[in-house]
Amino acid sequence: MVIYAINYTLRSPKENHQSLVVMLRSFPLFCHVQNGFWIVQSPLDKDAIFQKLTAVLVPGDELFIMVYTNGGATWTGNQNESLTRLQDMLFDPQHERHSDND
Repeated sequence: MVIYAINYTLRSPKENHQSLVVMLRSFPLFCHVQNGFWIVQSPLDKDAIFQKLTAVLVPGDELFIMVYTNGGATWTGNQNESLTRLQDMLFDPQHERHSDND
């Protein structure tokens, strides 16, 4: 399975937002990183994911999908329960992670 970074900006009503969130949560692994930004793992290719997600978007909404290739990541502001999930998705088992206290 492949890991994707998905970013969106919605200009549509909230009901479309809920449909998009339901779709994003349907992936085998997902993490809501920040507002409008998700990391998902899926057996689908990026074009299939794009088609799936754009089905609930309306003109004016924006969507960006990028394949994640284990190049590392850094962030701040997401220290809740998704932090561990995010670390597990983005770093391979051999990657040495340091806590904020190191």
